[in-house]
Amino acid sequence: MNDHQAFRAGFTALSAGILLNAAGGAPLSTRAASEGARYFSEMREEGDAPFGRWLAEVDAIRARVARMIGADAADIAFLGSASHALNLAAAYSRPGAHVVSLEGEFPSVAQPFLARGCTVDFVPLAPDARPDIDAMAAAIRPETAAIAVSHVQFRTGWRVDLAALGQLAKQHGLDLFVDATQSLGAVPVDVEGVALLTASTYKWLCAGYGTAITYLSPQLRARPSPVFGWRSAAEPYALRPDDITPHPSAVTAEAGHPPFAPILALGGALAHADTLGLTAIHDRIAELTEHLHSKLAEAGLTPVAPAGQSGITAIRHERAAELKGEMARKGVHITASTGCIRLSPHAFNTLHEIETSVSELSTLGAGNKS
Repeated sequence: MNDHQAFRAGFTALSAGILLNAAGGAPLSTRAASEGARYFSEMREEGDAPFGRWLAEVDAIRARVARMIGADAADIAFLGSASHALNLAAAYSRPGAHVVSLEGEFPSVAQPFLARGCTVDFVPLAPDARPDIDAMAAAIRPETAAIAVSHVQFRTGWRVDLAALGQLAKQHGLDLFVDATQSLGAVPVDVEGVALLTASTYKWLCAGYGTAITYLSPQLRARPSPVFGWRSAAEPYALRPDDITPHPSAVTAEAGHPPFAPILALGGALAHADTLGLTAIHDRIAELTEHLHSKLAEAGLTPVAPAGQSGITAIRHERAAELKGEMARKGVHITASTGCIRLSPHAFNTLHEIETSVSELSTLGAGNKS
């Protein structure tokens, strides 16, 4: 058994059909599920006697995640969801500030800012649906405080150039807030120049629902914290109700106990990812996506974004939701979003599954529709 076969063997859900829906929700590996279940088993049998060990395990996973994105362990918090983290980003911004975002963004990227009275400019995409950084730069005004975007656009699969956006934000003294839910685990992610980056773990990280990795830069944490709980304090176990001296690390954003089970599941997912290694997973997703684009071209189907952008291949179609259901009945699981079907292979998929899926799409009469 080679490394790819070993990685694939860890996902029992693959017996249910061809899963090309990592952009919607990827399956848990056996290792991830076992680590999450271990927490409940231990608490059932021992109460909270292992509490100190659970905290130590969470901190080890915190350090592991930090290395993945070029950060320090002190910069990482575990929050309940990416939406929770983006609300934190909005809370760090002044009410009424101007924020630059993108047309067609995932709702949670902009909604928290609007809810706090900010003005959000949704910058139009280029004609090919590509995020246009020059147009974003042109939208910056004297009252602009932040840029808020997804690293990979969920509708199309286009990837935003984070390095260029980081330079733009630095040039204008802006915060850069990033949702990396559709990128972390599928393509390289680096937090250089980012104020806050978050990623839910149930997509490309294959770790299930319940937590989101959240990076908070030291510069952002130097501001007064907009949330506070007992674990936000510099000395949390002193349990002083009058002490609001913030913890120097990103743990201050967690406020209370971390969600142990989802974080331990994440640890199991990352341990299983070591079967291949993160770089090899990125390369395998890129290889599968390139093969998918090649077969789609043979079938006369044109993705919105070119191969090499992300793990998401979006194809415009007026019957997107209907095609998703028809493909599911054939045992091929894809996703649909706003007039597009999306095929999102992970490293556990095979070239044969790609070919079978494109063949089924052709059989259903899928074609390019506006």
